[in-house]
Amino acid sequence: MTILLAIFMAVNMSLSGLALARYNSRTDGITPRNQLEVFLDEHFDNARMERVYPNAKKT
Repeated sequence: MTILLAIFMAVNMSLSGLALARYNSRTDGITPRNQLEVFLDEHFDNARMERVYPNAKKT
C-alpha cells in the first residue's frame, strides 16, 4: 500500500508541477507546442489554477 501511495503522490506532484509551469507560460502568452500542453490548457485553465493555487504569484 505504501508503494502505491508513493507512486500516486509522485504522479500527483509531477502533474501539479507541469500544470504550474504551463500556467506560467500561458500567462506569458506562449501558445501550446505539443499535445501535453494542450491537455494541460484544457484541464487546468487559468480559473482552476487561480482557485487551486491562490498564492501563486509571478515574480
